[in-house]
Amino acid sequence: MQSGRRTTEKPNSLRLTGPVGPGRRNDPDDLRRVRAALSTLGWLPGDEETGAAAASGFDGGLQQAIQQFQSDNGLEPDGRIAPDGGTVARLRYRLKDRGGAGESGSDAGLRASSEPSRILRPPLRKAGSVTARAPKPRSRPAWVRDEGVRTPSGTVAPPPEQNLAYDNYTDHRLVDPDSYSRPFDVASRDTRLFTDSSERRRSIVDNTPGLFNIQPAPQARPRETVHRLETLGINAIRDYGPFIDQAAERHSVDPDLIRAIMFIETAHGYYDTGLAAVGAAKTIRPMNVHTEFWADFISDRDPSNPEDNIDIAAQLLRRIIDRLEAPTVAKVATIYHSLGRERVSGYGVDVAYYYNRRIWEVRPTIEEILPSVP
Repeated sequence: MQSGRRTTEKPNSLRLTGPVGPGRRNDPDDLRRVRAALSTLGWLPGDEETGAAAASGFDGGLQQAIQQFQSDNGLEPDGRIAPDGGTVARLRYRLKDRGGAGESGSDAGLRASSEPSRILRPPLRKAGSVTARAPKPRSRPAWVRDEGVRTPSGTVAPPPEQNLAYDNYTDHRLVDPDSYSRPFDVASRDTRLFTDSSERRRSIVDNTPGLFNIQPAPQARPRETVHRLETLGINAIRDYGPFIDQAAERHSVDPDLIRAIMFIETAHGYYDTGLAAVGAAKTIRPMNVHTEFWADFISDRDPSNPEDNIDIAAQLLRRIIDRLEAPTVAKVATIYHSLGRERVSGYGVDVAYYYNRRIWEVRPTIEEILPSVP
């Protein structure tokens, strides 16, 4: 880990040293932590945590408890927990929400609870011929809530006075151009226009006044790539949903902007999984945070922790928005991806395209995916 990594663990972190599950590493300390967390949240009986079953290693009772927790929390019930996966992220979130301490050097804070605290499944709704779970209402500025008419393909026809409609994509404005107030005085002599990536980086890290100008790309079009695995992007957004909502509210960022960037990064970023596994990757998903480049911005947060990773990205997006002239989804995403750009990139157009589509909102059933069998 680079210089931005923390040296002490936060409460509710539930750190695992390796994977847990059938045929996995199943370190005894990791098993104890998982049992304690599931017991605290009510998915595992207290005697299962401390009795003979706990001493026997990974067993059927623990696998069933993990699968039940995954099923009740909208995750794939495979009975496995990866150190940086969605299940451990959801466990941390539930522990934090409950107010109990998680793994931070000892398990003293994890205690059995007599009352399970489980996420209720949202009601189902019909979206055309697809049955989908109703998405959580998006917290967005009032002036962008009228998003136009959603077409059968999932794209959006936005109000032209609010958004920029090009031939190949629509670019949404992220602030109200009439009422938006920056955190610094644009007219001040200290507010300079920065075009160099090093100057832009310093303005963001130090949170000093500055303006970034980036030109639109009306002729650009979303890129079709064979290595984009949409399922990976969708799963990441669903796994880290609570962290996205928290970071978006904390830094006043449109949560769908975070989701669209996360989708692109995780749908493409699987190619460096091997490097990430041995700690050799310079960027860390789900938001592809560059640990060396942003080390002094990261501060005491841990980019390998998905919650911190998303929080770092959300704060970075907020500071980019504050410094961009007429910030839009494509412009902000372009700067997020390549700080020195002066024109919207293909990456920015891709993010704007998926921001419009929001394909992570519709969840088809298995019956609708597979053809019916006579």
